[in-house]
Amino acid sequence: MKTSLIIFLSILCFILIVSIFIVILKKKMSLKYSLLWLIFALMFLLSLIFHGLIEKFAKFLGFEVASNMVFLIGFLLLMSITFALTSIISMQKEKIVLLTQELAILKKKVKELDERDYL
Repeated sequence: MKTSLIIFLSILCFILIVSIFIVILKKKMSLKYSLLWLIFALMFLLSLIFHGLIEKFAKFLGFEVASNMVFLIGFLLLMSITFALTSIISMQKEKIVLLTQELAILKKKVKELDERDYL
């Protein structure tokens, strides 16, 4: 890999890491959900630093070209992120349904209490 490409991708990786920290500091994303993105960015940075090891590991696993292994790893990471977000959305949906039901019950009780007070 050319040195200029490594430098360019390293700069992009640092921009990603800084962006993640800015989003965390502005409280637009919780630390719990941003850890996955931080781990992904750090793994990307490490793969840039030790790109020779990745090529050797790819050959060991039987990949003809190291980029095929990188694409597979990237695809698997994106699938794991999608799975994690889907499970979070499912849990949030259940909580919203429960909260909506509890709110409806409370509104009904308040209405009944108001009607009793008027009588």
